[in-house]
Amino acid sequence: MSETAFKLRDGEIYHSITLGFGSMGAHGSQIIPDDRWKLVLYLRKLQEESKGIQGTEEKN
Repeated sequence: MSETAFKLRDGEIYHSITLGFGSMGAHGSQIIPDDRWKLVLYLRKLQEESKGIQGTEEKN
């Protein structure tokens, strides 16, 4: 994941899912608000896992 994605606040990710960002289209009409927040939590979990993998690779 890009360093920029790590720096985004939860609300910014939610907003990007809802209204789109860059080349990504808006998904607000397709994903209910509760599920958008679940996506934010899922992305945060992936980021945490990514940090763990990167830390392991740096130790080797």
